[in-house]
Amino acid sequence: MENKELIDIKDFTLDFFKNLDCEVKMDKGIFIINKIPVDFEEYYGKKGPYTLVFDQNVEGGEFVGAGSTLLKSMQDYLDRKGQTSLLRLAIEIDPVKEVSQRIKLGNCKIEQVIQKKEYNVLKRFTFSSIFQYLNEKERFLNSIYVDRGNIAEFDISKYSSVEGRKDDVNIGDIKRDHQIAKDELKKIILGITEKIGAKIEEKLEKEIVRIKDHYGKQIKEKEEQIGGIERQLKKAEEQFNKTAENEKKQIQDKIEKLKKDIEIIKNSDLINKTKKEEDFLINDEIRKHGLNISNKLINTTIVYYPTFILDVNVINSQSKGNFEVRYNPHIQSLSFPFCRACNREIMDVYLCSSGHASCRLCLMKCLCCSKEYCKNCVDKKCSSCFRDICKKCYLRCNGCGKGFCEMHIRKINDNQHACLSCFASCIGCSKAGIKKNFFKCPSCGSEACENCSRKIFVKAGIKMACPRCTQKCDACKKLYQKSEYYKLRTCECDSCNSLTRCLSCKRVLCKRVRKQF
Repeated sequence: MENKELIDIKDFTLDFFKNLDCEVKMDKGIFIINKIPVDFEEYYGKKGPYTLVFDQNVEGGEFVGAGSTLLKSMQDYLDRKGQTSLLRLAIEIDPVKEVSQRIKLGNCKIEQVIQKKEYNVLKRFTFSSIFQYLNEKERFLNSIYVDRGNIAEFDISKYSSVEGRKDDVNIGDIKRDHQIAKDELKKIILGITEKIGAKIEEKLEKEIVRIKDHYGKQIKEKEEQIGGIERQLKKAEEQFNKTAENEKKQIQDKIEKLKKDIEIIKNSDLINKTKKEEDFLINDEIRKHGLNISNKLINTTIVYYPTFILDVNVINSQSKGNFEVRYNPHIQSLSFPFCRACNREIMDVYLCSSGHASCRLCLMKCLCCSKEYCKNCVDKKCSSCFRDICKKCYLRCNGCGKGFCEMHIRKINDNQHACLSCFASCIGCSKAGIKKNFFKCPSCGSEACENCSRKIFVKAGIKMACPRCTQKCDACKKLYQKSEYYKLRTCECDSCNSLTRCLSCKRVLCKRVRKQF
């Protein structure tokens, strides 16, 4: 057995069991096959595990070579087999570890990661390809994975698998993916065909050279034979010219015979027949060296594995927050969260005090509370100092309706606030309120709430005023605002039409009473 043939049988056997999702191990030149499907065990008539060797000099296993029972059983099994199977890859991860390795946390740390699963579906199409040429036959197994309409590189041997359930996944369009796999198989076969074709062409060229050499010699022999006779003819003709008349008849007979021999050889068409026979044999060799390829789908496997949806809860001294990422264990890819402000993917995550994920560029401090927020949360300005402040520090005045920071607004109660311009304090009960809802003394500007204004404010002439701004007339005992009294030198001065206060006797007199003096 040629070494090349042994290698081909070995590769075919190992690929066969790998495509059946068996466990293949090697120990000192002996291959141990475990987890063999029951249907193949029944077909072969032997239960696993199998211990196989591909070298007759190695002991301790069943030899697999040309004509062996196992090799024939594998080939017959592939010819008869054609089914669809469902496999689920049993994959589990450490979510905290996967996130920590790929995402840098700036001002926070992971509190916990809650994971959910969503299944991805791969379709594996296993084709058996047989290449027949001359007296040789080569068989190849090709497993092609299709993921969402694209050819995927996938090594199923890296994962443990269990029998899947149809209820777990939506299989999708198998026919479309099968056509994609067939197109990919054509590309794979093209490479194999070029290699085998080169080998066939090399053998064919040798055969054609052999045929051409053989028939070339025959044609050359005929041509040399004619050349020899022609040389004899020429020599006889020269002799005929030099010979006496009584001896020419004998030479003439010889010349005629030589010409007749040339004519016979030429008329026999031996050269043309030889060339035609040569062409026939060359075409026959070309036909014999033709390559026959047959492809057969022997198995379709629906493989599904989880994509992990990770809800990452993070915390720092000021707030808690979360963001969601997806981890694909097949390609070991983790999607990155998006910055709440600029909406870009971020590898360095900072926690906004409102619980949002932010990039470093979009994180800023509130100039009121000094907490860190993303730009989306620091989108307010104080109407007094015009500083950028967060939403929590932004309070709206119930008086004027404008927004202010905590430094320029006062709390009235749990539901009301007032800016410094709209804030008022009652002179009676000292309670805070909105200025527009208070009563104001027209003289001193003191303000009182509605309840206190009824108790404190008194009628002074035709207006209401606070006690501090009113004065009784000493004569009629009525109240008037202090601002309406004028100082006079004597009580006899009654030329003023306003209330008066005598600078001499200190009496305060109203206009009506003053006229009596």
